[in-house]
Amino acid sequence: MAFRLHELGVRTERTLVLTGMADLVALGVDEARHSDILYHRTQEIGAAAAFLGFDSLACPNARRACDNLVIFLDGFPPGRLAVQKDEAIDWSAWRARHGK
Repeated sequence: MAFRLHELGVRTERTLVLTGMADLVALGVDEARHSDILYHRTQEIGAAAAFLGFDSLACPNARRACDNLVIFLDGFPPGRLAVQKDEAIDWSAWRARHGK
């Protein structure tokens, strides 16, 4: 099966930035269960941000030590999101190189 990796260029204009877990907890996310597959509260936060006119949401990732940029594509103007790079991924070779 062929897989492709796309690198995107994006320009947001109104991003709600949640800088850490404390911001999510203040919005009602249970820190002890944040990495569980329980999307109800975080989906509500995203829906509220979109309703309030934000075009994106920057927030902590639930499973990795990184942040996510969630883009609300409904009404996102053309030209602010573009594929910068597109390449094939050979997962069998990647797994072999990384001992997986």
